[in-house]
Amino acid sequence: MDRTFRQRLEDRVRQAIISRHRRSGVVLFSDTTLRDGEQMPGATLEPHEKLQIALALERAGVHSLDAGFPASSEADVEAIRLMVGRVRGPVLTALCRTVRSDVDAADRALEGNPVHKRGVSLFCGTSPLHRTYKLGKSRAEILKLITETVGYAAERFRIVAFSPEDASRTELDFLCECYREAIAGRGGIAQYGRGGERLLRGLYKTLKYLGNPVLCFDNFAYTYGQLGYLSSVISYQLSVIGDK
Repeated sequence: MDRTFRQRLEDRVRQAIISRHRRSGVVLFSDTTLRDGEQMPGATLEPHEKLQIALALERAGVHSLDAGFPASSEADVEAIRLMVGRVRGPVLTALCRTVRSDVDAADRALEGNPVHKRGVSLFCGTSPLHRTYKLGKSRAEILKLITETVGYAAERFRIVAFSPEDASRTELDFLCECYREAIAGRGGIAQYGRGGERLLRGLYKTLKYLGNPVLCFDNFAYTYGQLGYLSSVISYQLSVIGDK
């Protein structure tokens, strides 16, 4: 089958699935406990413990699991490998920086899982603080990084989501540019942020601004914080483990 035709067909199928979910009014839950839960000081999970939690979340009917950050440690790779073939219901996703080697690590960790049950969540710092002090990159360099890495991931995964790190402190016009680049690379988009009530107060304004120029709700948008909030997908972590 011609590659261009196949990509167009996959895009049409993906959009049809997203439209169906939107019309259904069903809320899908995406759990981040297996990765984000360990960000609390002193909270660590062994690979076999992550498998037990993943199986429990599967029984609870969770739609997708943020299974780990393969590039960060061999323990996360081992945990994900234990889930492949055992956790069959939810989509298993791996966290990646906008770095090709991270995408490769996720590809290896999720090898063997059905193509419609594996994906990656890419993130990149976009706020002035992150651009200047964490990454040392200009706006143009960040946009190029997003375009190249999302496109690279889309060649290996059917499910690709991009989220700007520190989005709530990123200039709205630049946030739109970042989202446009991710969508052009055939990725979905996500809005991540923390701050509890502050995040929720600013969220409506942000999403309203993004709605027309980016059409983000046609490309799967969600957010999470200390209080999970959303339009169609809620991402959260178990409070028993805690948050930063």
